[in-house]
Amino acid sequence: MSETEIKFQLRCCYTSSSTWHPIGEYDSEMSAKHKATNMQEREETIYQIVSVVTTRSVVDTFTIAAYVPSIDEIAEDIITMSDGSFYLEWGDDYAALSLEDQAKVENIVWMEIDSCACCGWHFNNNHLSSHDNADGLVCDSCYNDLEDEREENEEEQ
Repeated sequence: MSETEIKFQLRCCYTSSSTWHPIGEYDSEMSAKHKATNMQEREETIYQIVSVVTTRSVVDTFTIAAYVPSIDEIAEDIITMSDGSFYLEWGDDYAALSLEDQAKVENIVWMEIDSCACCGWHFNNNHLSSHDNADGLVCDSCYNDLEDEREENEEEQ
């Protein structure tokens, strides 16, 4: 299917020059003439109305399949979004997986992400540290709190 559109381009040329200058495009020849007759130029001007015919045709129609991320990419997104958050951000890509693939993603995520033993927030494992006064790995903030608490206890003794 194609559609055709006709516009009328008004252009002018001053008698002192040989260059045509476009003024505008109009829906009708009369609109273009009306614009030309209402212009007040300081020198004699030649006007031209040119019909511009545009035909649009559909050349091709095609479909590109949606991008489906791999299990590793989904796991990496979850790890990135969940680092430093209280709840893991599983996301829509994870929800669209089969239960078997969800389990694979969870295994990858839990190899990289753990929760702080003190505050329960989730962090990438390389952002967690062990501390003598904690039953597991702790985040930097809780580690500092535990150190402050240890120093206070040492001062009191």
